[in-house]
Amino acid sequence: MSGRLPWHQAQWRIVDDALRQGRAAHALLLAGPVGIGKQVFAQQLAQRLLCQQAAADVATGGEACGQCRTCLLFQAGAHPDYRFVGIAEDKKSIAVDQVRELGRYLTLTPQYGLGKVVIIDPADAMNVNAANSLLKTLEEPVAGVTIVLLSHRPAQLPATIRSRCQLIRFNAATAEQAGPWLLAEGVKDAAEAALLMSLSAGAPLKALAIKSDNSLQLRDTLWQTLETLAEGRGDAVAAAHQLAGLDKTGGILPLLDWFSSGLLDILKLKAAPQMPFIANEDLLERLHKLALGIPVQRLLSLQDAVRKAAGSVERNLNPQLILEDVLIQWQNSFVVPRPRQSA
Repeated sequence: MSGRLPWHQAQWRIVDDALRQGRAAHALLLAGPVGIGKQVFAQQLAQRLLCQQAAADVATGGEACGQCRTCLLFQAGAHPDYRFVGIAEDKKSIAVDQVRELGRYLTLTPQYGLGKVVIIDPADAMNVNAANSLLKTLEEPVAGVTIVLLSHRPAQLPATIRSRCQLIRFNAATAEQAGPWLLAEGVKDAAEAALLMSLSAGAPLKALAIKSDNSLQLRDTLWQTLETLAEGRGDAVAAAHQLAGLDKTGGILPLLDWFSSGLLDILKLKAAPQMPFIANEDLLERLHKLALGIPVQRLLSLQDAVRKAAGSVERNLNPQLILEDVLIQWQNSFVVPRPRQSA
C-alpha cells in the first residue's frame, strides 16, 4: 500500500510540522479503532524518519523518497535501525524479555546515523512487567530514538506510559474521505463503499477486508438463519452446526461480531424507530421486523451472552457448543407464552 492514506491528513500535519520545527516527540501513541490504518501510518513514519533524502531536506517535511539505500533496506525488511515488536507466535501478550532486549538494542549506535525507530503493536498487549520495562526506557529517552506505540484500547495502557507519549488520535473516517480510495482498491461503486464504511464503523481497511473475505455473505447467511429461528422454524442446534462450518479461518468470532452488530442495531430501532444511524443499513427492514418481536431486556441479555461467547472462544472452548447456546437464547427470546386456560 503506497502513498499516505487520505483520511490521515490531520495526523500527518501534526508530525510534519513537528519535524520541520525540530521538536518531534521521542515517543508517540497512535490511538484509534482497528482498521483505521494506524500501522500503515507508523510504517510510513518510520521510513520517513530513516530516509536519507528526507533527512537532507527536513525543512520541507514530506514523504520518504522510496529510492535511497535506507528506503530500499526498509522496504525489504532489512533496515538495521528499525525494529517491530509484536505478540510472539503462540503467545497472548508482549513479554518482558522482548522489551528488555529492545532496551539493549536501543543503546547501540545507529548504523546509518539517522537514529532508530521502534514500533510496538499492539502496545496494550504488553504484560505488566513488559510495560514497566518500557517505562524505564521512556523515562530516560535515548537521543535519536523514536518509539511508536499503537493501540485501539489506549485506556488499557498504564497512565505513566500514556503521559510520556505524544498522543495522536485516529478517529473514524467518513465516506467522503475514504470513498475514492475504496473505489481505487476495487470496491464496485459509491453505494457499496458507503455500506462497507457503515459496516466497518468508519474504518476503511476493515471495510476493504469485509469486501475481500466474503464477510457479507457470512453475515447474510447468519441473519437468514436468525430470522428462521425467530419465526419458530428450524432447530438452533442444527443451525449452530451449519454456521460453525462456514468460516474455516476465523472460527465463529466473525459470526459473533455480525450478531453483536445486528443486536446493537435492533436496540437502536427499539429506542427510536424513526431514527437512526444503524451499521447494517441494507438490512433495515428485516431488523425492524425483528425489533417488533423481542423485548429490550431480552436484547440486553443476548448482547451480554454474545460478548461472553466471544470470550469463551478466545479461551479455546468448543465453538459449536458456544454458538448453540446463543442461538437457543435467541430463538427462545421470540417465543410468546401461551395464555393459561381457566380451569
